[in-house]
Amino acid sequence: MSLNLFQSVASKPDELAKNAHRICGIAGNLALLDLHKSLSRLEELAAQSTNTPSHAALLENAISTVQKAWQALHAAYGQNQARGVKSTNEPTLAQEAPYSLSQALRNSAQTAIRTLRKRQLPKHELESLTSALPASAITPILNAVEYFDLEQAANLIDTLLKKESR
Repeated sequence: MSLNLFQSVASKPDELAKNAHRICGIAGNLALLDLHKSLSRLEELAAQSTNTPSHAALLENAISTVQKAWQALHAAYGQNQARGVKSTNEPTLAQEAPYSLSQALRNSAQTAIRTLRKRQLPKHELESLTSALPASAITPILNAVEYFDLEQAANLIDTLLKKESR
């Protein structure tokens, strides 16, 4: 996404709202929450047919917030690339935590693995795992999803299931 995309259409609210809506949907599908939230706000403001200096300032601020979210995403991605973070078949997790998974949660985890391996986001299953697992166990999984490394996320969940069943 070019950061100039929103600047260039700021004088065309309908086009700005359409672009924000389209990219907001993509960000939401990819679980890029900060970007999604900022684009949603931009879309909301652009859809308003107010042409006042205060509204223009709100739009400018919303565009700036989108740009910051986009830059933060790129910075995080770049940091991971610089550190050599990549998918492996041997995922690493924080030390084993004292938790156990119910059968329903194990089923959710297995569904999440299958869904991730189909290159899709298992939103409901990830929410269930997030509410049940300690931060040390779920954070690497969510980080992998955030950086679009869905295979890594599936491997991490699989490793959790194997550790938990020991």
